[in-house]
Amino acid sequence: MDVEEAILKRKSIRRFAQRPLAEEEIQTLLAVGRKTPSAGATRPLILFAVSDKELKDKLCEACLGQESVRNAPTCIVVAANYNTFARYGRRGVRYTYMEAGHAGQNIALKAVEMGLGTVMIGAFKDSRVKEVLGIAEDPLYVILVGAIA
Repeated sequence: MDVEEAILKRKSIRRFAQRPLAEEEIQTLLAVGRKTPSAGATRPLILFAVSDKELKDKLCEACLGQESVRNAPTCIVVAANYNTFARYGRRGVRYTYMEAGHAGQNIALKAVEMGLGTVMIGAFKDSRVKEVLGIAEDPLYVILVGAIA
């Protein structure tokens, strides 16, 4: 599948087959998510894969009760530490958001190529996502991924 075909086939999927993703599939998605342009090679993003049912239940609650979060085989949380500030000041925030968009698009397009579906979730309580994952970084969005139902 070429890039244009993946772009044209990509769409938001909220209903997933209950097949767990293989560890290799998850690692492939995380790897393409990390392979993004990064302002000054600061790499402010951290990607977290959540497949554990109990953790997904808590993440669902943090995402304002969106059941697709609970039902997705894997959730990838894109978070940032804003280390771009040290080099670029306040403009570094913009660069961090740009990188997050690149990461999400890479993950979504690779998922299409792998025969998987994704949807991006932006509605959540930041503090609760941080608590659920035990992280200091700021969550930017949650990508649900799995085989399409």
